[in-house]
Amino acid sequence: MPTKYKILLTLLILIIGISVILYDNPDLSRKYVLYDYYLLSRSLFISKYLNVPIDRMCDLSKKCIDDNIPVWFGSDVGQFLHSKSAVLDQNTFDYVNYLDLDDSMNKKERIEFCESLMTHAMVYVGYNTDQYGSVNYWKIENSWGTTGPYAGNLICSDSWFKQYTYQLIIPKKYITPDELNTWNGDVMKSFPIWDPMGSLAA
Repeated sequence: MPTKYKILLTLLILIIGISVILYDNPDLSRKYVLYDYYLLSRSLFISKYLNVPIDRMCDLSKKCIDDNIPVWFGSDVGQFLHSKSAVLDQNTFDYVNYLDLDDSMNKKERIEFCESLMTHAMVYVGYNTDQYGSVNYWKIENSWGTTGPYAGNLICSDSWFKQYTYQLIIPKKYITPDELNTWNGDVMKSFPIWDPMGSLAA
């Protein structure tokens, strides 16, 4: 089945309740918190989100890909994108040293100061591991055509994944019973629709 149809299938099973939306929201100090966006929670669309650690998002993405299931995700695609090389990696540009900048902001601070937010949705479809078995790069299927060194696909480093991926859609069968109980429980926090973490939802 072509990946684009798998993506549509993933969104369809989300609507009928077979998948969950996971967020790495740095604005929440506690992980495994269920929340929504004030206006979306009153719409017909699924609008709740389970906040989990980014390492958990990586592990779940790997499990889905191992089962040939593409992982829909939301990220800040403009960060460190080298379009000709089709690579997303903080080491692609050394502008910090070149311009003598202080690049000490963490993920939460980049959101707070509007330096980063979700700008584009794509799909993780593969990964590469180093000699120790750790994931070092991820393969991304994008929607911007079929040109470039990877026929329209992108490659991102594992570090880029952890810093600039904010949202995933994962089938429920991959999450733990505790995570599922939280997902099926009450929403613990609501954000306004203009919150940066709701940029794709809006």
